[in-house]
Amino acid sequence: MIPVIRPPLPEGIEVLDVELFGASDLSCSYIVHAAEPALVETGPATVFDRVKAELERRRVEPKHIVLTHIHLDHGGGAGHVSELFPDATVWVHDVGARHVVDPSRLVSSARRLFGDALDVMYGEPEPVPEERLRAVDEGDVIPLGDRELRVLYTPGHARHEVTLYEPDARVAFIGDSAGVFIGDVQKPATPPPEFDLEAALDSINRIKELKADAICFTHFGPASEPALDRAAQDLRTWDSILRPLALGGASDEECLAALDHHVPSFPGDDGYREKARALSGARNSMLGYLRYYRKTLLES
Repeated sequence: MIPVIRPPLPEGIEVLDVELFGASDLSCSYIVHAAEPALVETGPATVFDRVKAELERRRVEPKHIVLTHIHLDHGGGAGHVSELFPDATVWVHDVGARHVVDPSRLVSSARRLFGDALDVMYGEPEPVPEERLRAVDEGDVIPLGDRELRVLYTPGHARHEVTLYEPDARVAFIGDSAGVFIGDVQKPATPPPEFDLEAALDSINRIKELKADAICFTHFGPASEPALDRAAQDLRTWDSILRPLALGGASDEECLAALDHHVPSFPGDDGYREKARALSGARNSMLGYLRYYRKTLLES
């Protein structure tokens, strides 16, 4: 396989490390400098103070707040950031728009998964006023004055996920469409309840068709196009392991054990690895596959 490199971002595109869970190089937003600057991803509510301080330090006042999808680690802080910048428009895929206006169901779902730890990990999002929100879908264009972001609908990780492509810089902001890429470790991000394998593979192929020079992961940073091939290969490998086990009635623990040699350890010290697993652990991704099989195979 062609090695994946970490290309430098072109002029006018910046990484803003949100320091999720107090750790660097784990989750980020991106600043697109333009006549009307854009902030791509806000991070969760818990990192709002960090995002606010970094935008102030860089003297950036976003006119556009753009989410790849509405999971709390990507867009949970949208209400906070939009309140800070009252002239900014918030852009999100049509499927997720109502949950940004009223995040109560989103929070309820997250709390079932994380319990009381949700408050420390991600906090609770503030609603975005409906008049501040613009819903987007495939083929839409977000105008930034002298630049633009083109919207590509890329479900699979979630039904409300989009990729944002800046054609002049040839940069694609992909959210979690190709999983996570932390340090030198790639891993599928396939959480329940919405993971769809076929949609995820199709989305990766469509991102490849952009021929972007930089593939920007929210977790974490830019990569070259071969990262997409590796992501697709990992999705297929996990499927080849988990599908026969699921059809054979294997337990969750048996499925997780079968994946053990195919999930590389995250880099860094023990504390950092623990935080990376809290963000995107193998168990949660495995459960996404099992939920997908129940919906598409076992219940058909």
